Amino acid sequence: IAHWLNVESDQIVVGNGSDQLIDLIAKVFLGPKVTCLVKIPTFFRIIDVVRERRSKLITVSALTEKLVVELNPQVVWLCSPNNPTGETINPKLIARIAQKTKGLVVVDEAYQEIFDPENKFSAVKLIKEHKNILVTKSFSKAFGLAGIRVGMCISSKEIAEVLEKNQLNFPISTNSEQMALKALDNIPFLTKVHDHFAREREFLFSRIDKLPNLERGGNS
Repeated sequence: IAHWLNVESDQIVVGNGSDQLIDLIAKVFLGPKVTCLVKIPTFFRIIDVVRERRSKLITVSALTEKLVVELNPQVVWLCSPNNPTGETINPKLIARIAQKTKGLVVVDEAYQEIFDPENKFSAVKLIKEHKNILVTKSFSKAFGLAGIRVGMCISSKEIAEVLEKNQLNFPISTNSEQMALKALDNIPFLTKVHDHFAREREFLFSRIDKLPNLERGGNS
């Protein structure tokens, strides 16, 4: 994973899917006195873990640096590409938000490789300059290996060390580990997945455009 994402191995915490790692982040850093800022709509587990830890939840439909400064949250939760909308967040905006807050910025990138198979726009690239950024990824989506339940959190070494101390003793099985390693031997497969989704998206939109009394909006 470190070789694939061009980070150090001690920046990585592996878990039972990105779901479990989101839960782990909440377990370590959230509590009743913590304010969380969440851009919605978003992956339901993010909302769940904030509520489970009884943290203060502030939801916004649009996120700006000014808003982060005004609300001063301890944790900002982002999902890019977004689940369920597919919206992506510009890494430059993520970097500016991380610069404006002393809190953590957690970016769920479970779908990143479908949109960006080479991770050119991944928030992982920002961690070197912004130590408060954490990125969660998964083998479930573009790799097509949801059943093996392997996810990863990439962060600064200091944050990774804290997470590791609170991690499950055996977060993934040996079989899952071996299957993940095999998947990493074939990274070009991610480009094929990306291209397949691009073709299917164009097919879907071309058919939608033929439906009467229906007009597509936004950036789709």
